[in-house]
Amino acid sequence: MMNQKKYIYNPTQARYYIEHGVLPLDVDLNIKTMRKFWVFDTQASAVVYDKWCKQCEEYRKQKQA
Repeated sequence: MMNQKKYIYNPTQARYYIEHGVLPLDVDLNIKTMRKFWVFDTQASAVVYDKWCKQCEEYRKQKQA
C-alpha cells in the first residue's frame, strides 16, 4: 500500500501534530496561494488526527453553550 499524505494548511493543527510526536514529512509553500503547508503521513498521524477532531468538537460545544 502506498503511503498517503495529509496536507495541513492550519498552523495550529500542524503544531498540534508536532507537539504530539508526529513530525512532518515536508514543509512547503503553495505557489498559487503563497500559503505555507505541512505534509504528514496519513497513517502515522491517524491517532493524533482523531484527538485533534475530538478537541475541535469539544471546542465547538463549549462555544455553543
